[in-house]
Amino acid sequence: MSDQEKKALVQALETVACKGWQTQEELAAEVVNAHRTIQQGLMRFCVSVIGQVAASGCDGRNEAAVQLAKKIVAATTTQDRCLPRI
Repeated sequence: MSDQEKKALVQALETVACKGWQTQEELAAEVVNAHRTIQQGLMRFCVSVIGQVAASGCDGRNEAAVQLAKKIVAATTTQDRCLPRI
């Protein structure tokens, strides 16, 4: 993935995060209706983000996210979090 593509993805995620719950739910519904391979790839990405958030530092802005990520990591094994590419 190019740096330009990475920046575009982060900008899109920022838009979704700032638009609120309804936009997030609408996007989640689109993902659920997407091709199963896309779902698997997105889940693999999300699991990777969760692992990195759990290992990152936090402050008041992301404390709840870090704590939840730590709980998810603690409740799963490395094998659980290793989703195959299909």
